[in-house]
This record gives sequence, structure tokens and C-alpha cells, in this order.
Amino acid sequence: MSAYRQIALALQRRIDEGEWGAGGQLPTEPQLTAEFGVNRLTIRQAVADLERAGSVIVRQGKGIFVAPPFTQAEIAVDAASQKMDMGSVHLAVGELTEMLYERVVAAADDASPEAGSHLRLPTASIQRVDTVIGIPGGPASVLTSYWFDKDRFSDLVARWTGDVTLPVLLRAAYGIDLSYDWRGFSATAAGLADSEHLQVAVGHPLLVRDGVSVDASGVPVYYLRRRYPGERVKFVLRFHGEVDLVPDLSESLPPRSPQGSVRQSSRHLDDSGCAHEQHDDGRRPARGVTSRPGQPGRHG
Repeated sequence: MSAYRQIALALQRRIDEGEWGAGGQLPTEPQLTAEFGVNRLTIRQAVADLERAGSVIVRQGKGIFVAPPFTQAEIAVDAASQKMDMGSVHLAVGELTEMLYERVVAAADDASPEAGSHLRLPTASIQRVDTVIGIPGGPASVLTSYWFDKDRFSDLVARWTGDVTLPVLLRAAYGIDLSYDWRGFSATAAGLADSEHLQVAVGHPLLVRDGVSVDASGVPVYYLRRRYPGERVKFVLRFHGEVDLVPDLSESLPPRSPQGSVRQSSRHLDDSGCAHEQHDDGRRPARGVTSRPGQPGRHG
């Protein structure tokens, strides 16, 4: 593995472990050069990989900063209603689990503050296991990181032989039937490990699905983070019932124009690629006002 990639992985681990929080500043280029004993070009290559992966933001003249957290929106769903459509094949999630292989590719202690928070455990008690998932005979299509209580599941990796999926293993080896606590969806760019296991370029768009699964007593069993190449999967939520998407805005509407209609304005692109504001009566504001266009149920 190249020197810059080893440095990028080392910095990523330190970000994941909370050494620098969201918005926190990493050491300067000269400091990193001295710390790792390499030249500035190697450090710049490592930082460029982290930037493509969405882990850091480089601000010219200011430094390297950890990327900010996501905005979160919540939707309650019935997990038991899940099904998978693969062309002409339609399967419930439980049926799909038995059709897939899941293979361990890495395991290590991982003092992740995020995982510790979700599992309600001290970070020193957490083990991380990475797996790849796919259809037998095909390439890996999902990379998953699981975080467990390493005392409760001290022999899990030794038991995880063959290509059995984790829900099947937990039921057979520990008598645990899993349920979802929650799942979240976000997007990121492929990092170094993602690139290696999913056979995509660093920076490739990935869909991320993370969450916590619990046992029958509601105790967290693991926190997971799945990564899918963005072009290979789509999640669809089908809504039932009614919701008012438009609140009462009568108190905050703009004043009416002399003709008695509500004055509105919009932005449009002209032939030069610039955006202009135009009122609904066809008038444009003074020239020069422009801008550039801008971004619980059973398991499976």
C-alpha cells in the first residue's frame, strides 16, 4: 500500500475515534510532514483522498477541517413491510438474507465514540467487524461495518466461518432474533477501504444505511454502517395516510401589488448561464443582480 494511502487511513481512524470533532482543525501540512516523516507531496495526496471521501474540507490559507455533520429527518415505517425487487424476483427481506453470502474481511478493536453512544457502551468495550455482501457467484455489492460489545460476543469472529449472513449466525450461535431499532440513510464518497472492497474509485458516490439492531429485550446487539455504490441500489418509501405539507401561510404572505395580485419573483438562467431574478409582471431588476447556479420488525 502506498505511503499516502497509509497516512490517509491513519488520519481517517483518528477522525473516526473523535480526536478531531466536526469542524475541528487537523494539524498543518508541515506538522503532518514532520509527524509521518514524509514530504509535503505525500501529505497532500493523503489529504486529497480524505477530501474526495468527504471526510475533510480544505480551506485555502486556513487549513484542513473535519467535515460538518448531516442534517437529520425522521420517518416512522413498518420494518416488516420491507421487500426487495431484483428484476423479476420479488422477495421479503428474510428470504433475501438466505440467498446472500456475507464474508468477514477485517476485525479489530475500535474505540468509536459514535458506536459507543449508539450501543450505550464504553468505547474500550467495542469491537468492529467489516464484511462484504453479495449474491453467490457475483462480486461484493455491499460493504458493512458492525460494532459489537466485544465481551458479549468475544468469540463471534471465530464462529463466523463460511459465507453465512450475520442474522443467521446470531440466531444459530447465540439464539438471538434481531429487530430493527432504527435505520438512517445518507450519502458519502467512497473512502480507501470502500474503494478496495467495492471495486470503485475513491470519491465514488455511495449510499449509506446505518442503524442499531436489538434483541428481544430491546438491548442493542450492534450498530452497523452499510455502504452501497450509488448506482446499484435504490430505497423507496411508500406512504399511507395523509399529511398536510403546506402550513397556513396567510399571516406571512408578501403584500399585494397595486393590481391586486400577490407579487412573486423567480430565478431563471439566461443564455449566458447566469441566473436572473424576474418578477411575475415581467420586470427585471437592475442589471448586475446575478448569481452563478449552485448541491421494529424482522431483519435483513
